[in-house]
Amino acid sequence: MNGSNWIQQEILTASDGNAGDFWTFWFKFLLISQLLLGMMKQFYFSSDGQIVTILVKSVNLYIFILYCLVLLMQM
Repeated sequence: MNGSNWIQQEILTASDGNAGDFWTFWFKFLLISQLLLGMMKQFYFSSDGQIVTILVKSVNLYIFILYCLVLLMQM
């Protein structure tokens, strides 16, 4: 599928009312990833909290950048 066909298909999909599926997926993805990171931070906080805090912050930054890129691709 070339680029123009893909764009046309996305336009048709959005006009059918399925655009909400895209946002639902990313909302669930961000919510679940934040929950997992929060659990990981609490679980490992007693052993070496500083390393885990740095890890969680870098993963949060990665997820934020990924989310921004996806939003830009949708424009």
